[in-house]
Amino acid sequence: MESETQKVVIIDDEPTTLLLLESAVESLVKVVTVSQSVQAFESVKLHRPDLVVLDISMPKMSGFEVCKQIKVCPDTASIPVMFVTSHSDIENERIALS
Repeated sequence: MESETQKVVIIDDEPTTLLLLESAVESLVKVVTVSQSVQAFESVKLHRPDLVVLDISMPKMSGFEVCKQIKVCPDTASIPVMFVTSHSDIENERIALS
């Protein structure tokens, strides 16, 4: 039996970052990209990825808010979330690790 390909959902409002992250992993996993934070949770529910790569700073809804939606839903709560950001500060680190 052939093993199932792992899937990653990458969520970022910057097209260049989406392309860079997708290019880095597309030979290893199936990649779904989402550029709007308001569509992120629905995409995660639909695709049921093995990992979510999530930008912290996005318009309309922050990555932290998207993560909260993912973690409170029983169907998606066990999906690991990895945050990415171009901002380096202690407060973002504290929130991401909580």
